[in-house]
Amino acid sequence: MFNVTRLTGIKSKHPEVVEFIKDCLIFLQERGAPVNLITARAIIVASVLHMKSAIFEQKFKDGSMFRASDSFVQKFLHGSLSWSIRKATQATQKLPKDWEDQCEQSFFCKVYIIKEHDISAKLHANSDQT
Repeated sequence: MFNVTRLTGIKSKHPEVVEFIKDCLIFLQERGAPVNLITARAIIVASVLHMKSAIFEQKFKDGSMFRASDSFVQKFLHGSLSWSIRKATQATQKLPKDWEDQCEQSFFCKVYIIKEHDISAKLHANSDQT
């Protein structure tokens, strides 16, 4: 289970590590890179290993050791950057009942436009995209 004192303890005892992690995450986010839980965890673990590897060897009062669990990473992102992890939207899994008719109609529409406007085959790109 996640212990909030571990997060505040790490932030107060090692502010330079926290600032470095935040800078790395913000750098990625500002350049349009998707920052998900896996990416954030990798940045946190690599930064801690590089700057203060003793954090991973430190034992807490209950005998447990630091781990960058999902809950720790989520709390770190929320507490340090006011970020929250969002799931990407996905296209629907269900096909409409008349999907075959719609595909056929789309095909003939494309054929008509290509023929009427004499569009070169070199320009037929992404015709299979949804």
